Amino acid sequence: MEQDAGIVMRQSGRITPDQMQSHIEHQFEVPPGTTVIEIDFDYAPVTPVGSSFSNEVSLSLYDPFTGRGARHNNPDHHIVLKDMGASKGYVPGPLHPGTWTVSIDVHRIMPPSSVDYRLSIRTDSAPQTAPALPFVPAACNPRGPGWYRGDLHGHSLHSDAPWDVLDFVDYARQQNLDFATLTDHNTPSGIAECQSLADDDLLVMGGTELTTFWGHCLTIGEHDFVDWRVSKDRTIGSIAAEEIDKGKLFIIAHPTHVGFPYCSGCDWKYPEVMPGVAKVVEVWNGDWSGIAHNDAALSLYYGWLSLGHRLVATAGSDIHAPFEKDQRPGYNVVQAEALSQDAICAAIQAGRLYLSSGPKLGVTHPDSENTTLMGQELAIKPTRLLVEWHDCPEDAIVLLKRPTDDPGSAVRSDVIAHGARGRALVPFKPKPDYDWAAIEVRDGSGALHCLANPVFFQGNVDRTR
Repeated sequence: MEQDAGIVMRQSGRITPDQMQSHIEHQFEVPPGTTVIEIDFDYAPVTPVGSSFSNEVSLSLYDPFTGRGARHNNPDHHIVLKDMGASKGYVPGPLHPGTWTVSIDVHRIMPPSSVDYRLSIRTDSAPQTAPALPFVPAACNPRGPGWYRGDLHGHSLHSDAPWDVLDFVDYARQQNLDFATLTDHNTPSGIAECQSLADDDLLVMGGTELTTFWGHCLTIGEHDFVDWRVSKDRTIGSIAAEEIDKGKLFIIAHPTHVGFPYCSGCDWKYPEVMPGVAKVVEVWNGDWSGIAHNDAALSLYYGWLSLGHRLVATAGSDIHAPFEKDQRPGYNVVQAEALSQDAICAAIQAGRLYLSSGPKLGVTHPDSENTTLMGQELAIKPTRLLVEWHDCPEDAIVLLKRPTDDPGSAVRSDVIAHGARGRALVPFKPKPDYDWAAIEVRDGSGALHCLANPVFFQGNVDRTR
């Protein structure tokens, strides 16, 4: 390591394939009075000769007290951090004197190549002129009880998307969403700007996609940095418990996504959270027919339900740019007490929602048609489910999903009705001790268009622990 005027670190090194899924940490000192921290990082090769996949290395930054963000899977590794401003992906704020850490996060190294890197860090104490104005959350008047349609998973230039926060919000408005959630990878840096663009018609929620080496998860309602580094002393289960204890939603994201090398870490591999403490699972990621293997995720979810876990299913567009006209991302249609972050999160945690690419779906009781049964727990006794659907494809098939008696299969499907719209009264006799019922709407090709969260039938035995 060399040092000269203004330079607090110059470091070079090599990353080998056996260092994949690790953090290479370098510490540096920030002197009192520092007004600017500037970091330059580069590595080569970005894409090994003959490989279809690039090496994927990112930087996370930590001050003496907390994390200051990351720029996941983005080629720009020139970082400037100031009290009132910062590069995309990083959180502005006081430049506390003391020991800071820059972490080289090794997500993917394509064997047999190695990666050579160079890291340079400098500080400056020169007075700063014309500081950037802080983003102020918009003062919005929340609407009252109702059904609200929105997204729980989206990205911007603060991580690996090509568009900025303003474009993200504008697109949400074009889709007539009631709420949108910015969940950039391992950083909350775009949330303040995003929330400054909200209005009475669009709620903007904050969150982060914790992009670990062995699975991705969403912390919805969380506006602060969450240390996403998993170790034997800080497991994904403990991280989930911390967020849930704070009243945030913790969602297992795209659990059956393609993993290495296509998307290193995108498939869920945490045995202690399968689902464990996590009670919310993203079963519809992006376009239904896309690469996220949504049918496999839904099957996994149904399997967990049949084991006795009381879980909530969600959708997330995982948007990085506008969708093509023929693509069908899923959105969440939530029955909430208000269009506010707390009310939306509480309703989702309770399972009062269905997932849809456009169709409308209702599951109620004929004696109480204004109250959804989605997410509710009913006594184990015969009942009737009133199912209503409209704005569906002409060849729509409405299905009742429930556990099977066959130990080799987790779920059975019974056809309720056909057609683009309708209303059906479904008699339901639950099995002893435990049962659940969910409603799907698929088209003639088998593609999902709508999914209602389950109604649960619980006896004296609590099988969710």
